[in-house]
Amino acid sequence: FLESGNFTADVVSKCDVLVVAGGGGGGYNVGGGGGAGGLVLHQTASVVAGTYTVSIGAGGLGRYSGQDPPQCTAGTNSSINITGVATAVGGGRAGGYITSWGDGAGSGGSGGGGRHSQAAAGGTAGQGNAGGNGSGAGGGAAVWNYGGGGGGGAGGVGGPAGPSGYAGNGGPGLDYSDTFGPVGGASGTFAGGGGGARQGGSAVGSGSSGGGDGSIFGSADGDAGGTNTGGGGGGEKNGGSGIVVVRLGAV
Repeated sequence: FLESGNFTADVVSKCDVLVVAGGGGGGYNVGGGGGAGGLVLHQTASVVAGTYTVSIGAGGLGRYSGQDPPQCTAGTNSSINITGVATAVGGGRAGGYITSWGDGAGSGGSGGGGRHSQAAAGGTAGQGNAGGNGSGAGGGAAVWNYGGGGGGGAGGVGGPAGPSGYAGNGGPGLDYSDTFGPVGGASGTFAGGGGGARQGGSAVGSGSSGGGDGSIFGSADGDAGGTNTGGGGGGEKNGGSGIVVVRLGAV
């Protein structure tokens, strides 16, 4: 399911269910990468004949210079009301550099990466991982070399920013193409974290498994999280929408 709707089962069956929430938005200016949407895998769930409600989470908003309000937002939850299948929690928003407001990274399915000089946020147990910390200070001869941390992914924590302006990479997602086929926006891989943004330095953070690459300070030239992957937004970019996949006849 790529958008919210209904799932109708005609017979009693076992099924495998994958639920991925929307990814968090990337942070303002030298911001972190958005946390991936929470990922829930429930194997051999039981369904009876009937109709089930499917809700697909939206990706959070990424923000950059000149936008008002400047605060990025978390992704929203995804769910299907099959007994025993947990709701996937929306990805945490990234931290952003706003001097007049404490724009901290937010927890979620996976946690958002911290802006420069800021700690990351944690993920939800069983659904994702923490983001990476932003760099504490400019490095080398260029005092303006700063980087944001990568957002957490379902398969691992987000990378921290380096001391010389290298932004952190997004945490890895998970590959379920063998179970569900090449569905979704990243061909069966889901819930990677977004890469952090940087100012100065040499490299933005890379996204993973639907997570977007980060931006150069104030440019929003990075990548949004992939549609229907639950990927976190790269620094300054939007998170990706979630997905629900049901495979009937599971053994």
